[in-house]
Amino acid sequence: MERRRLSRAERLLEGRPCSRCSAWSEPAATHCAGCRRRFTAAEDATWRSAAGSASATIGEAEEVLADLARGVLLERIGGRGTERTMSMTVSRG
Repeated sequence: MERRRLSRAERLLEGRPCSRCSAWSEPAATHCAGCRRRFTAAEDATWRSAAGSASATIGEAEEVLADLARGVLLERIGGRGTERTMSMTVSRG
């Protein structure tokens, strides 16, 4: 998963951007922290949708990390994932 996409997803869960001044506000804010403009109902719906997608992106990243911690190697080709278990050989000398 690319870092930029993950960073953006994390940021969207921490706050919401203003369409007018681009300042970031708390997720539950009704007014922009920068220009104090009230967020519209349409902006609220757009942000909720984006936050839902961001949450799914974070969840996907958590699943990948959990798989890696279990020793599963993920090969993603064309959006599809195949799994195979990594094995390690330890030689004692």
